[in-house]
Amino acid sequence: QRTREALAAQNDQHRKELDAPVDTPEIDQLKADIADAEAGIKRMEAENEGLQEQLEAVKAANARLMESKAKLAEIEATDVPRQRHAISLYANISNIRWDYTNEAKVKGYITSTGGADGIRSFELDPATQSENFIVNYLWDKMGAGA
Repeated sequence: QRTREALAAQNDQHRKELDAPVDTPEIDQLKADIADAEAGIKRMEAENEGLQEQLEAVKAANARLMESKAKLAEIEATDVPRQRHAISLYANISNIRWDYTNEAKVKGYITSTGGADGIRSFELDPATQSENFIVNYLWDKMGAGA
């Protein structure tokens, strides 16, 4: 009987020791590491959420850009040929042949359809001459060969 009581007392003592919190420096360090890891996880989750929002914003912007690109392609497919045709008509009607070698100058020549003047060249500087002057000059040059 005594052994049994002694063993029960010893068992109770061991249970109390197991249930009692034991804070050793290693356990304290592990608890601190766990707390740091949990804080890091929360920070990373918040950062991930922010990045997901940015990704969605970029995807939305990309969709808008693709839509704009499609609209521009449609406009280009219809308007560019129309504009080229109009420019070709103007060139044939006015007999102006443009020289694009110098982008800073309005340069080219006007061909005559049947007069003795032949070819009348022109070179005008938009930096020193007004747009209105250039237009009137070209109209005068076209009228002189008619």
